[in-house]
Amino acid sequence: MFLIKVNIMKKHACITILLTTIVAAVAIPVTKFKSWDDLISKSPEIIVARCIATVDFNSASNKTPIITDGMIGSDIEVVSVLKGNSKLGLSHMTSQHWPYCGEYLLVFANNQKDQFNTGYTAIEDYRVIPINRFFQTNDLSGKVLDEQIQLILNGRLKTLNEELARANEEKLRLETGLKKEHIGTSLSNNVPPVIPETWPPKGAKSF
Repeated sequence: MFLIKVNIMKKHACITILLTTIVAAVAIPVTKFKSWDDLISKSPEIIVARCIATVDFNSASNKTPIITDGMIGSDIEVVSVLKGNSKLGLSHMTSQHWPYCGEYLLVFANNQKDQFNTGYTAIEDYRVIPINRFFQTNDLSGKVLDEQIQLILNGRLKTLNEELARANEEKLRLETGLKKEHIGTSLSNNVPPVIPETWPPKGAKSF
């Protein structure tokens, strides 16, 4: 009996050590945003890419897996290389950022191969910047890296300001519509009371 208990204890100890090792192996470090200069200097690869496939929970044919620790895998097409030795064409990206299919992105990334990814790793959400839908890669021609990134960030800021303005208008409409006194007034003055229809409806035959 004593030997059985010892063996069980050893087994549990081995499982604990194994799980600890696995967790340590798959843990992905996430860093806080410091500055754009820091991000530019510490990103070996800076690219412009288009998302061609990503996670779709509504699709039964979805083949793009969600990777552990909240990482999302997306298939991308590299359309412009701003920094690094990347090649144009199809690749893969792993990030906390969840892009839309067809969306253009500025990606501050590492080009590496590991157990999670065979393309670009851009772990933190801030490493992936959605680009204005009317963006043209020709706009980057003849500009140095800082100017290219500033142009894209300015475009993104303009888009966000426009979205915030529309969102604030919608928010005001919703808040106005959800005020109890307003809803009560509308119902009493404009909307006739709903009278339940008896069965069978008029013009219908009962069986």
